[in-house]
Amino acid sequence: MSFPSGSEWRKWNLHIHAPGTALNDQFAGADEAEKWENYLAKLESVSDVAVLGITDYFSIAGYQKLKGFKDAGRIAKVALLLPNVELRIIPATAAAHAINLHVIFAPDVVPQLDSQFFQALTFHFDGNDYRCTRADLIQLGRAYAHDAGKDEETAYRDGVNQFKVNLNQLRQTLKTSKILQGKYLVAVPNGSNDGNSGIQDASLAAQRQEIYRLAHIIFSGNPND
Repeated sequence: MSFPSGSEWRKWNLHIHAPGTALNDQFAGADEAEKWENYLAKLESVSDVAVLGITDYFSIAGYQKLKGFKDAGRIAKVALLLPNVELRIIPATAAAHAINLHVIFAPDVVPQLDSQFFQALTFHFDGNDYRCTRADLIQLGRAYAHDAGKDEETAYRDGVNQFKVNLNQLRQTLKTSKILQGKYLVAVPNGSNDGNSGIQDASLAAQRQEIYRLAHIIFSGNPND
C-alpha cells in the first residue's frame, strides 16, 4: 500500500506567481535567468508543499516555463503544477479596484486554453473588441496609450492592466465549453481591497452573491470567512 496510514493532508499553494508575471514582477535577480534560478532554488528549499498553482494575469506563460524546468528535473519535491489564470473582473470594490478572480485549470486542457478560454474573453475599448491573447493585449495597451509604436512589453503590461472581464461572459465561457467541463476550479479572494468582500454598495449585493456562487474556493486568511 502506498499510504498504509490512510488519508494524508498535504499542503497546496494555489496562488504563487513566477518571474516575468505581467504585473508587480518584483523577483530578485540581475536578469531573467538569475531571477528564475533564484526562484527555483527557493522552491526547492521547501519540502512540505505538494501542489503549486502557478499564477499569472490573463496568461499561463509562467506555468509553462516552470513546467519545462520541472520536466527537466527541477523542483522534484513538488508533485503537481496547476495553471492559475488570474483575471480582473468588474464591478469595482469600494477601494476602486477590480475584483481578482482565479481560474485554476487541469493540466490536460492546457493545449486547448487559447481557443476555448483566452480567445473567448473580450474587452471593448474605443470602438474595438480585444481578446484575452498576448497579441490583442499589446494592441489594447497601444490603443489605450494612443501610441502605436509603444514597445511590446510595456504595451502588454498596460493592456493587462486595462483588460477587465465581464462576469456573465466568463461564466458562459466556462460553462458552454465541453472541453473545459470538470477541468477547472474558480477561486475568489475575500479581502476588502481587491476581493469580493470589497463590494460594499447595497445595489451590488446580488452581484457579489453571484461571484460567490461561481467560485469553488475562497482565498482568505481570516478565520471568520
